Amino acid sequence: MVSPIDEIRRFKPDGAEYWSARELMEWLGHKRWQSFGGKQKGRKSTIDISIESIQMGGDDPNNHFRRVCKLRHKPNAANPVGLQDWELTRYAVTIVTMNADPRLPTVKMARRYFIRQTIVAEQMLSMTQIERLQMALARAQAEELAAERANALFPCSY
Repeated sequence: MVSPIDEIRRFKPDGAEYWSARELMEWLGHKRWQSFGGKQKGRKSTIDISIESIQMGGDDPNNHFRRVCKLRHKPNAANPVGLQDWELTRYAVTIVTMNADPRLPTVKMARRYFIRQTIVAEQMLSMTQIERLQMALARAQAEELAAERANALFPCSY
């Protein structure tokens, strides 16, 4: 089953996945690029807030946000127009969604999706840790049993 957010996922020639901020903006239900990813006077855009959030978390936003310019052909225009966009990693999409307008129904749905995915990942990690502990315990018990058998066959005198 394809996740809703993966419906707008793109791939680079090297196979790396990314999302277009403009497509994400539309998918989330935002109407204005200036408030989502562009520049506006006196207020930070959702992308700007998300970049700051990643910086505050100790990560380098350049690993997750790449500014690009895409050519778009507008109807009745002689030449294509360059539009600013961002290529976003999955992590950036998650952070942008958490900073998007919470009144929008699609934003609410996307937030629930990412929260669920986080819980699933944590549960998988916990299972992996439990499996490691079980393996370590089994290994220790096997080594103890082997030592007891060796001692029974070849008693040591101290």
